[in-house]
Amino acid sequence: MRLGSILKNRVVHNAGWIIAGRVYHMLGSFLISLPTARFLGPGNFGLINYAATYTTFFASFCSLGINSIIVKNFVDHPEEEGETIGSAIVLRAISSGLSVIVMLGITLIADRGETQTHLVVALCGVGVIFQVMDTLNDWFQVRLQSKYCAIASAISYTVVCAYKFGLLFTGKSVAWFAVSTSIDHLLAGPVLVLVYRRLEGPRFRASLGKAKQLLSSSHHFNHNRSLQHSVCPNSAHGSSWYGFPELKPENERSGCRI
Repeated sequence: MRLGSILKNRVVHNAGWIIAGRVYHMLGSFLISLPTARFLGPGNFGLINYAATYTTFFASFCSLGINSIIVKNFVDHPEEEGETIGSAIVLRAISSGLSVIVMLGITLIADRGETQTHLVVALCGVGVIFQVMDTLNDWFQVRLQSKYCAIASAISYTVVCAYKFGLLFTGKSVAWFAVSTSIDHLLAGPVLVLVYRRLEGPRFRASLGKAKQLLSSSHHFNHNRSLQHSVCPNSAHGSSWYGFPELKPENERSGCRI
């Protein structure tokens, strides 16, 4: 296969946009982190990273392990795309709100009396809520249109970098830098929604049935189910031990393990 035909391949082209977006993000992060670290000093820069540890940890729970399930739903049930996206956004919004509450509760107990730490964690934690619109990334990827996600991410991160440089020149406090962690997702979300509507994506709508289906098939649920089988391999309840029907991937049914 010639190089020209490879570059014209839609899958390769889509992957190229994803890689380009991540490279741009890493370069921007590297260039802005150096002067930021020197300006804030070990104490305040460490405080930002401390708050980032909370958000990174809880962000994994906010996704609910349904990313691959959403993609599979798009492929298997294209007529239900709007319902899948809407239900996933509602689920992630609920889990994100609860995560922020738990996050603040932990820091209020663990860092009692440290008002600045509470403020920085809260400002960074708000960004977890704005990540709910990342669900649209899956829709664009299935359609091999990740260039829109890459462009939206580049626009939002460029604004974040400009914002941070502005803080450096004006000598703002660490709380202002904490806000920047939420601005990225706050700006990228509306851009993705705007492009989604311009491409005439299906209208969002949520349903309890679809939400239950996504949760029952989620990565977190399947991990717990695997743990249950390892503890009680001969259990007569099978996967219904958790109250959900057994759902096996095709590769498991054929006896193939990856």
